Amino acid sequence: MRVEPIYTRMFKVQDSFGVSEDTVRRWAKRGLVTIYRRGNCSAVRNDEMRRVFEASCGAKCGADE
Repeated sequence: MRVEPIYTRMFKVQDSFGVSEDTVRRWAKRGLVTIYRRGNCSAVRNDEMRRVFEASCGAKCGADE
């Protein structure tokens, strides 16, 4: 059984999701994702990132056609 991580640290979002930290920060300002902070560590929930990607792909990829 493979266990998937719940969070991705901000410095790894580029590798994990192919978007920059700045993009994720813009999404957070728009309320699309939440950046969780503990000390000097910042992370985003993977399920929130997937939700944003699915919503944007549906709008841009013509999934609603």
